[in-house]
Amino acid sequence: MAIVVTLGVLIAFHEFGHFLVAKLLGMGVKTFSVGFGPKLLGFRYGRTAYKLALIPLGGYVALVGEDDRGELVEGFTEREHFHSRPPWQRLLVVFGGPFFNYLLALLLFWGLFFMLGEMRLLPVFKNVRPDTPAAAAGFAPGDRVLAIDGESITYWKDMERRIQASQGQPLRFTVDRTAGETELTVQPQPVMDLDVLGEQKQYWRIGVESDPEQFTPVSLGLVEAAVSSWKRCWFIVENSVRGIGLLIQGRVPFNQVSGPIGIAQMVHETAKVGAVAVVSFMCFFSINLAIFNLLPIPVLDGGHILFFLVEWVRGKPVNPRLQEWTTKFGLGLLLTIMVLALYNDITRKGTPLDVAQQEMEARLNATRNSTNSALQVGGNATP
Repeated sequence: MAIVVTLGVLIAFHEFGHFLVAKLLGMGVKTFSVGFGPKLLGFRYGRTAYKLALIPLGGYVALVGEDDRGELVEGFTEREHFHSRPPWQRLLVVFGGPFFNYLLALLLFWGLFFMLGEMRLLPVFKNVRPDTPAAAAGFAPGDRVLAIDGESITYWKDMERRIQASQGQPLRFTVDRTAGETELTVQPQPVMDLDVLGEQKQYWRIGVESDPEQFTPVSLGLVEAAVSSWKRCWFIVENSVRGIGLLIQGRVPFNQVSGPIGIAQMVHETAKVGAVAVVSFMCFFSINLAIFNLLPIPVLDGGHILFFLVEWVRGKPVNPRLQEWTTKFGLGLLLTIMVLALYNDITRKGTPLDVAQQEMEARLNATRNSTNSALQVGGNATP
């Protein structure tokens, strides 16, 4: 049920983006449907038929003149036909779908952050690893960082940021321990580690581990929640785009790509955690749906946008035969990807979460406990 609701909402909102932009530009819309198949409920407002269909996995928008450039639909003027409009307007209509998927994630995250706030990790050490700069400097389990080089440190993320920015230069820590405040100087060392996409990256570390019990709730106002929502969405965008790039380069194996079965299992697992986890995953999936649709592959929104851009620059449409052949190629490519992803789902053991998705879900869906469902925002726990 969770997968049906998730996909239904995301695809319907995507189609609503196309619909709304077309309406705002004065284009004719014959039908706006939530779901596919036989109509369950429906009504007509103006010249547009609105309906709720039997199969809830998505929806569609039927624009006047979208499929046939010469089609003259009764009740609509020629100016209202999709292909009678300049390419920049058609581009906006197509772009409206992916944009609304991103907008949905922004709004949902905004609501979560405003209602639930954040659970922020405190700069308290649970463990100091032996033979590390921290051990050599005299740090001990239970130490709480108050300041670094005189700059106040409130959360673990603040400390992590200062260590990464040091580029190996010595740092003066002011720490609080049972015997009182003390100052210790430590020099971070470079360590190669995997990032959220499983790619090797250099980090600066001192050799301490966070205490997973040391969190504090932080309430956010409307503006703060909006900023946190924007940062979270952009974090997902950056890593998703980079992940696609690494996949194309062959640096991330294709067998980590999940198909419909994998997505269904991910939704099922997040549903076990609770509503906050489901909404968080919906945001993650909505952004990735937007990015995927913007790929410049014919059949996808990105392919149509590419054709419209070329038409805009050249002043005339792309050769219909070229569009036909590239569309066939794009359809074949998508079908191949879907088959391979489905094969991955069938042959992969366990829950098909790839490295990036595991880390992303850990960040997006973590909750403090069953009685406090505020979103957890933590950084790398082992600087």
